[in-house]
Amino acid sequence: MDTLDISISSLIPSEHQAAGHDGCMTLNSLFFKPTNQQELDFYTKCNQVDHQRLNKLEKIEKEKEGVDLGALITHWMPAWLGILNEGDIRVNHHSSVSNSPSSQLHNQQDLVKPNTEKTQYIVLQNLYHKYLHPSILDIKLGSKLTDDSKTTKEKIARLQKVSETTTSGSLGFRICGMKQYIGKETLKPQLELFHGMNENTIVLQKNKECITFNGEIIVEHHNYLEYNKHFGRSLNKHNVEDALQLFFSKIPPTQAAWLIQRFHQRLQLLYNCLLSYEVRIFSGSLLFIIEGDKRVWKKMVDEEKYANSDPLICEFDPTSDDEEEEEEEEFEKKEPAKEKQANLVNTIFIPVNESPEKLSGLHIIDFAHAKFVEGAGHDDNILDGIENLIDIFAKLAENNV
Repeated sequence: MDTLDISISSLIPSEHQAAGHDGCMTLNSLFFKPTNQQELDFYTKCNQVDHQRLNKLEKIEKEKEGVDLGALITHWMPAWLGILNEGDIRVNHHSSVSNSPSSQLHNQQDLVKPNTEKTQYIVLQNLYHKYLHPSILDIKLGSKLTDDSKTTKEKIARLQKVSETTTSGSLGFRICGMKQYIGKETLKPQLELFHGMNENTIVLQKNKECITFNGEIIVEHHNYLEYNKHFGRSLNKHNVEDALQLFFSKIPPTQAAWLIQRFHQRLQLLYNCLLSYEVRIFSGSLLFIIEGDKRVWKKMVDEEKYANSDPLICEFDPTSDDEEEEEEEEFEKKEPAKEKQANLVNTIFIPVNESPEKLSGLHIIDFAHAKFVEGAGHDDNILDGIENLIDIFAKLAENNV
């Protein structure tokens, strides 16, 4: 077992959030998010429940290795790796951990050991790690956004009004934020879905990156469009389908059709999974991630190659950082120091011919207001929203054939 000393100061702010809370940070494959006890309890309970289900299913089906990916709620959640308290900690890396999401069930308490009693961070899998230039869509689930037993009357009334005046109320989901990779482009969408969309709800983020190519460093422009919360709040049930189509608009049409079909399949699997869990997830979100770089999609020459490269469920490999550190050390030896001092915005060193290990993914996130409710049945509040998303993605799939 290797031990690594880490401090809060060594982490960097999360770069690719589409929505969510401030204060999130990353370190390679790790994601650090400010948390509360209810969220920690929910992750603990989910892992306990799924561990019990695994044991039960393995006894029933002795010849089958585990369960199908997507059958357990932990398959859809970021892998939980531990708890970080503000201040220095010691992180224990286990090289023997399996790649399967279900194998993470035993290991959370070992991977991160806190040593103070300050602000807590939950340590999770960094979901956008291993993408070159991800586009991210955050969709909040449910028409009921508050747990009234733990929420002030003022907040209940405020969020109920938000629900009633947005697609949260009419469809059971709402786009909370979107970050779309547009490469060298600088233009916002030509067709506005509502008055003032481009001016009031979209910001152009210009990035420059150092790219290694044939041993030389070149500068490339990699820009994003950031859609704020008012974008989703301005949509209605008649144009939300167009907004979801917009998320895939920078991907080549053929490959975009494959992606839409993939997410349609994932939504159905997630829906069936949640039917068997007695939970209440208030203000939880679905996180859609796709690789935005067109150079990657040019390599997906046929649907079979795409299907083999983009599994329905993305498995988490906690040992990947070791290989990444070795690659970074090798790069340090090869590149002269003076070439790395360029005055650039968001400077990143990556090989231009490197292929990402992920093409897309769907995850359920944000459990600060989630709980188990034994005997109360499944969560219709979020399932209604997922069901409507399934219907919309079915229409998108038909329109993108």
